[in-house]
Amino acid sequence: MNRFLIAASLAAMAPAPAMAQDAPGAPGAYVTAGQIAAARARAVAGVRPGHGTSSQALMTYGPYTAKLEYHTGPNIANAHPGQAELFQALEGSGAMVTGGTIVRSGESSSIVGGTERRIAAGDVFIVPEGMPHWFPRVDGHLVMISVMLPAPAPITAITTK
Repeated sequence: MNRFLIAASLAAMAPAPAMAQDAPGAPGAYVTAGQIAAARARAVAGVRPGHGTSSQALMTYGPYTAKLEYHTGPNIANAHPGQAELFQALEGSGAMVTGGTIVRSGESSSIVGGTERRIAAGDVFIVPEGMPHWFPRVDGHLVMISVMLPAPAPITAITTK
């Protein structure tokens, strides 16, 4: 009984472990809902006539970057050699084309021969590294978080036991 009381007393006197979000210098990167809302407001204010997309950086953590994208119309088709891109649609809806061939025309570009998908708030999708992608249509507006993911090192050997 005495051992139990001593152990319980020592446990009660021990400091509580710090919550991960409160720990200074904790690994990882964190953006609050308030910071995302502020980035959205800056992106809305940054929409230029004739350019369907405005984006705002949210964070950088080593080779990873995240931004908020605000789309009001078609953007410029692109591909990212060496990086995949993860998207989460937060608001609105539209269309996304992946694959195919990027066709440049002046300051704009589009995709020929890709696959079109409807996207809406709540959807999450990954565009593999180097794959052309484009948002040709937006229904009013489309707000997304985009995270750039560097390509992993090539697998040189697979072992099994």
